[in-house]
Amino acid sequence: MDTNSRLQHLMLHHGLKRRDVARLLGKTLNAGGGYSNSTIDSWLSGRNRMPEPMLELLELKLGGSADQSEAWQRLIQQPLPYTDQREMERDLARVLEQAAHGDLPRLGRLKKPLPLRRAGYLLELMGHLGGPRHEGQRRELLSQARRLRDRVGVPASIEPLRAGDTRTRETEDDLAREWGLAPGADIARFRQLARTGHV
Repeated sequence: MDTNSRLQHLMLHHGLKRRDVARLLGKTLNAGGGYSNSTIDSWLSGRNRMPEPMLELLELKLGGSADQSEAWQRLIQQPLPYTDQREMERDLARVLEQAAHGDLPRLGRLKKPLPLRRAGYLLELMGHLGGPRHEGQRRELLSQARRLRDRVGVPASIEPLRAGDTRTRETEDDLAREWGLAPGADIARFRQLARTGHV
């Protein structure tokens, strides 16, 4: 993985904004008292490569301060494709466990349609199939999903729930199809994860 991809992964993993990266790397303040994001923009866009020493400095400063929402953000944004379903399910298990304790997923300022569709689908699945462990959060999960459905509208294309999934068979999951996702989750495995915390 190149340094630019690793930077994107770190930002997602720790919930960082460009300003946060600039501050952590010791970038100087501009005349307005803020940080210039142009260098970081060039790394994120791929115009320039982030120097390895800069990335190592960022990793050193971040050491261990994982954001609580990292698993959820990886699930819906997937900047680096999961290698397989089981790897994705490890993040899903963490999200389900947090939701069972009342810590519901947050979307922040997310605007891209595909992550929003993944989020809505997973929230709705949790609301419908979460079982007794998620009964107390059911109403709020489904309410969040409805708000997302209003935002994304009718999907114009079909995309995979898991990035990099090249299977072309039509999904049998009607809910996934409504969100423009194919194939969707393995419903039996999802149900077991939601109810027991493992598959």
